[in-house]
Amino acid sequence: MFTQIMKYFKKKGNKIMGISFGNVQIRNEHNNTKGEFMDLFRSYMEKNGYVTCDEDDAESTYYLSFKEGSKWVTLGSENYNRDDNYVCNDASEIAEGLQTCCLSVYVVGGDFAMVNMYNKTSSLTDRVIIGNC
Repeated sequence: MFTQIMKYFKKKGNKIMGISFGNVQIRNEHNNTKGEFMDLFRSYMEKNGYVTCDEDDAESTYYLSFKEGSKWVTLGSENYNRDDNYVCNDASEIAEGLQTCCLSVYVVGGDFAMVNMYNKTSSLTDRVIIGNC
């Protein structure tokens, strides 16, 4: 997701000023297939009070993006464009819920990006900030 957005703006010649966005990177520890991972994630979400419904009926929408051969799955949500708290909270909770490592990625106004790493116990284990903050 992050790379695709950056490429789009580079091709158009625009700067990313004022645009903030984020995503969660979930480590696929057990090399689950796409279907297996989706079932695992769906089960996790249902345990946390979420239900599958039509997009028109949803308060929040989450989407998963897979890349063949990668051990990472990207989780996106419109909530992640609001502020980094949504991204960080989800990354932390999902890391513990799925017993894996998660990264929260948040780009602020095109000025800097913040990447936080959470372990299986939902603890923040590392942080990298890139750019001018």
